[in-house]
Amino acid sequence: MVAEIEAALKKEPENAELHFRLAVACEEHGEWSSALVALERAERLAPGKHPVALVQGLALAKGGQWQAAEAVLGEFLTAHPSHAKALTERARVRLKLKRPDEAMRDFQAVLKSAREPEMEVFLETAVVWVLQGDRAEAAKVLNEGLVRLGPHPELLERALEMAVAEGQFEVAMGHLEVLKQTSAQPQVWQARKAGLLAQAGRRDEAQTMWRELRDHLLALPNLERGQPHLNRLLEEAQTALGEPPVPAVVQAPPAEAKRPFATP
Repeated sequence: MVAEIEAALKKEPENAELHFRLAVACEEHGEWSSALVALERAERLAPGKHPVALVQGLALAKGGQWQAAEAVLGEFLTAHPSHAKALTERARVRLKLKRPDEAMRDFQAVLKSAREPEMEVFLETAVVWVLQGDRAEAAKVLNEGLVRLGPHPELLERALEMAVAEGQFEVAMGHLEVLKQTSAQPQVWQARKAGLLAQAGRRDEAQTMWRELRDHLLALPNLERGQPHLNRLLEEAQTALGEPPVPAVVQAPPAEAKRPFATP
């Protein structure tokens, strides 16, 4: 994309739109200093036409220029106070500047104003709550994310961890069940649920789930059960049940094709 825009600029060097597009492409690719140069040219050619301050703030943040990035993003937000991307980036910059309270205000503004915030905003807001020692609020934010965005696997896993840390085992069980139903490897989450049941003191339920997992794995075709992660899960289930391990499935390499007899 950069090469195409630069080729177009050779024909139209005074085209502000092309300079701005070049700046956006460079910023997204991490070439923050090149982005700043292109932005300066775009603004000089067409003052006020493009959201230069936003891209400039993003570029400065990419370059680790935290204070300058915060100032520029603040300037942009003065005119666009509910802009989700600018608020999110300023929150991240403020975290780098060791000002979590201000970062939290920006993150909360995004969650309040954006119709569909990015999944990362929920995760990052939860992290800030944890840093401030409030796991209950962190769990609340993650659950809000699940309600608004649906069962996103990463959100579910973080919400699961938070629920376990808070001792909210029933909530954790619900998250585990969704993960089990939507995962390409449901056996992993069944084992996790069995372990969580045991942790919650529900030994009989845990043992029943371990037996179901063991029986399911033993019923698989040898070739499938021989996969390392399934072998490990079977060993885990048998250990939990106090049973001796079943010998691991040995997968022999495919036989080499016989070479034809040489013609004398």
